[in-house]
Amino acid sequence: FDADGPAAATAAAAATMRSSAAPAAAVWSSAAPPAAAAAMTNASTGTGNGTNAAFPSAHLVPKSETNADAFLVHNPTYDGRGVTIGVLDTGIDPGAVGMTNLINVVDCTGSGDVDVSCEVQATFCRDDCDDDGEENAEENNAGGEEYWKVEGLTGRTLKLGGDWTICPFPETKTDAEDGEEGKEEAGEDNKKDKNNSNNDDEAETKKKEVTVRLGVKLAYELFPRSLLRRVKSHRSIEYDAAQAKHAANVRRRLTEWNTANPDPTKSTHDQIRIRTDLMALLDVLELKSTSDAADELYLSDPGPLYDCVVYYDGTDYRAVIDASETGDMTKAKPMTDFVKERQFATFGNVDMLNYAVNIYDEGKVLSIVCDAGAHGSHVAGIAAGHHPAVPPSNSDDEDEQVLSRNVGFDCMSGVAPGANIISFKIGDTRLGSMETGAALTRAMIEAIRLKCDVINLSYGEGCAVANSGRFVELAEDLVYRHGVVFVSSAGNNGPALSTVGAPGGTSSALIGVAAYVSQDMMKAEYSMMTKSAADGSSVNEFDANEGVEGATNLAAAYADAEESSSSGEQPKDEAIGTTYTWSSVGPTVDGDNGVDINAPGGAITSVPNWTLQKNQLMNGTSMSSPHATGCVALLLSACKAEGIKATPARIKRALQNTAKEMDGLSVLQQGSGMVQVDKAWQYLLDHRDDHDEDIHFNISIDNRAGSPRGVYLRQADEVAVRH
Repeated sequence: FDADGPAAATAAAAATMRSSAAPAAAVWSSAAPPAAAAAMTNASTGTGNGTNAAFPSAHLVPKSETNADAFLVHNPTYDGRGVTIGVLDTGIDPGAVGMTNLINVVDCTGSGDVDVSCEVQATFCRDDCDDDGEENAEENNAGGEEYWKVEGLTGRTLKLGGDWTICPFPETKTDAEDGEEGKEEAGEDNKKDKNNSNNDDEAETKKKEVTVRLGVKLAYELFPRSLLRRVKSHRSIEYDAAQAKHAANVRRRLTEWNTANPDPTKSTHDQIRIRTDLMALLDVLELKSTSDAADELYLSDPGPLYDCVVYYDGTDYRAVIDASETGDMTKAKPMTDFVKERQFATFGNVDMLNYAVNIYDEGKVLSIVCDAGAHGSHVAGIAAGHHPAVPPSNSDDEDEQVLSRNVGFDCMSGVAPGANIISFKIGDTRLGSMETGAALTRAMIEAIRLKCDVINLSYGEGCAVANSGRFVELAEDLVYRHGVVFVSSAGNNGPALSTVGAPGGTSSALIGVAAYVSQDMMKAEYSMMTKSAADGSSVNEFDANEGVEGATNLAAAYADAEESSSSGEQPKDEAIGTTYTWSSVGPTVDGDNGVDINAPGGAITSVPNWTLQKNQLMNGTSMSSPHATGCVALLLSACKAEGIKATPARIKRALQNTAKEMDGLSVLQQGSGMVQVDKAWQYLLDHRDDHDEDIHFNISIDNRAGSPRGVYLRQADEVAVRH
C-alpha cells in the first residue's frame, strides 16, 4: 500500500498549509459548499498580502513537467469535462477543498454497512403529550413541538423531525407474495376499523404511527486509525476527569467512615464490609482508561454508539444518524444516496469526520461512507481538484497568472479540474485501510456500472507471479472489454532492480507510473531554495562546501563534484531532477519492462477535514499515478470533443510514443519517459484514422517456464552460459 510506504510518510507538520477555519458540524451540499470549504486561503495559493510573491506556487501541484498547464492554456475547454475519473483508494472526503466535482461515493469494503432491517412503529407526539403519546386533557393543543418518537436499538428514546415526510415502505416482491393470501381478510378488517372509527362518539384523537427501520453502528468501526487515536485521547481525558470526581466523592465517604470508626477492630461486620466496598470502588475509579488493568476489567473505551434510522419519503429512502448520542434527531437533515443530492454531514466537532450515505437492498442496508485515511482525498486532489480562480491575482508568478486568466482555475487545482470524480473506497477502515479482494472486485464492477472513463489505483504490494491472478483477469476485462483506461502506481520499493509492485508495475493491461521530482518541485514543495552570495553569485542555502547540495540523483551529484574539484571550479549547487530514490524500478521477474511512464510524484493538495488542515505534502508513486490519470482525462476530454475514438491501447500508445526521456535515468527507472500531454494530443490527432492504434499485443515466450513476457538474465548462472 503506497500510502503507508516511506514515500508518503512525510513531515506533515513542516510541509503542510494549515487552516484555522474548521467546518461546522452540519449537513452540506458538495454542489454548493460553504465559503470556508470552497475558497482557498491566501496562504495556500501564495497570492495574499504578506506572502512572498515570488514563491513558486504553481508547482505545489506540479503540472508544467507534463505540459498539462500549457495544454490547458491552448485548450481551455479540454479540461477533463465530460470525463469521469474513478479513484480506487481509502475514500474521498466530500468536504475536502477542491472536491466540488465529486459526484458519487461508494464504500466497496462494507466497513460502513449497517443492518437496518428491524422495522418498528414510531409514534407521533407533541411536547404537550404524555409518555404514551396521548394529548393531556388539561392542556388543550396550543401548538407544541411536533415529532415522532421511537426507542432506538441502543435503548435511547429517539425524537424524529415532525416535518419529515414518512410514508409506508414500498412493498417488495416477497412481501407481495406473502401477503396475497390474506389480502381479502385484511381488507375486511380495514373496513371494520373504518366503520368503528366513524361510529366513535368520543372526540378523542387517535395515536398516529408510522413505520421506520432501525440500526446501530460503532463509531470506531468508521474512524480512520490516526483519527481514532486522537478521539480516544480526547475521550479518555474527559472520562478520567469524570472518574476523578467520583473518586473524590468515595474518598470523602472513606474519610467520614474513618472518623466515625476510629478503631476498626471494634467495627461490626457490616461496617467493615462498607469500608471494603469503598476501597474496592476507589481502586477501580483511580484506574486510567488507557491502562492494561482497565482493559482487563472491560473498562476500555468502546467509543460512541450511533442510532441509525431509515425511512421512506414516498420517493427515496432516507437515513438519519444520531451522531450526538442524545436521541434528539429533530435538527438533523435526512440524507439519501449521495449521487442524488450530494449531501454530507459531520459526526462531531471533535472528530470532524465527514460522511455520506448510500442505501441498498430496498432500504434494509445503510452504508455510511467515510474515508479510511487521507490518502484518497490527496490522490483525487492531484488528478482533478477543482479550484476556480479568484481574480484579481496579486501574484507575480507568470504561470499562475496565465492559468487564472485563460483557464479559470488557480494553481492549486488538479491536472484535470473539469473532470468528475467517483470515489471507490477499497481500504477497509477495520483493517487499517488495507484493501481486500472483495472490495477490489466490487470496485471494478461499480466502475463499469457507473461508466468511468479512467480509473486510478494508488495501491500496490509485492507478488510472487507477475501479470496473473483473479484481479489481473478483472483488470484485463475492464480495459480490453469495457474500454476503461487503468492507471496505477509502480511502487515505492526502489531503487533496486525488479522492485516494481503489483498490480501497477507487473500487469500489462495497466499503465504503471514511476515518481519523478523536478527542480521546481524541489523548490516549491521541499524548500530547496537558493540565495545570492555577497559577490552576487547564486549559492545553495544548505552546505555549499559539499558540492551535492540540492542533488537527489547522487551519482550525478558526485560526478559533478568530482569534475568541479578536478577543474578547480566551484561545485555546482543546482538541484538535479530525477526519480525519487524510492520509486520502484523494473524489470518484472518475468522480463517485462515494469514501468511504463513517469510523472511528478509529489504535491501539496487536499486532505480530509478530520486531519485539521486543508492541504498536505505527500510524495510517492501514489501521487505520480493520479497525475498521469489527470493527463489521461485531459486527452479523453479532447478526444470526446473532437469525436476521436479513444481506446485504452490508443491512449497508452500515445503516452509512451511521445514521452520525454529524462536525462540520467534508465528505461527501467522511467519507462518511456515523462508524460507530455500536448505531444500526446498531437499524436492522437495525427493517428485519429489509424485503426492499428487500437490493437494491443499479448507477448509471451512459450518455451520458457511460466511463459514469461521477456528474457530476464540477471543471476551469475544465467549469464555464464549461452542460451
